[in-house]
Parts: sequence; C-alpha cells; structure tokens
Amino acid sequence: SSDVCSSDLDSLPSYFARCHKSFVVNLHHVDTYDKVTAMVSLDTPDYQWIPVGRKYATEFGHRLKASTAARKHVEQA
Repeated sequence: SSDVCSSDLDSLPSYFARCHKSFVVNLHHVDTYDKVTAMVSLDTPDYQWIPVGRKYATEFGHRLKASTAARKHVEQA
C-alpha cells in the first residue's frame, strides 16, 4: 500500500498532518481550508484541492490552527 501508515506519520515533523485516510499534508503549505466543502488547497502552482475526511476534520483543524499561530508568532519575532 502506498498510504502513509501511522508509524510513518509519527516519524514526520509535527507540521505534517493527516487530513484523509489517503492524504497527509504539510501544514506550512496549506493555502485554504474550506470546512463547508471539507477541502483543503495547497499553495502549489496548480492549487491542488485535497479532501478532508470527517474522521480527521476536527484534529486537522486544530493542528492547522496551531501551526498557523506558531508561524505567525515566529514571523513577528
């Protein structure tokens, strides 16, 4: 299977988060998170949209919010 398993995810830096059973994203590259459509876009040249699974939505939202707050704090320092 090409899916990232939990042990693989644990070895990644904390700014990677699972948003779907088939997707793990780098939170530093999230451009938009649309909770209504449950989709996230990345700041890639083609603005790829990735689904956010119901099972992962709450945790993903918390991780994204924490990551964004931490980056803003670092940028202001």
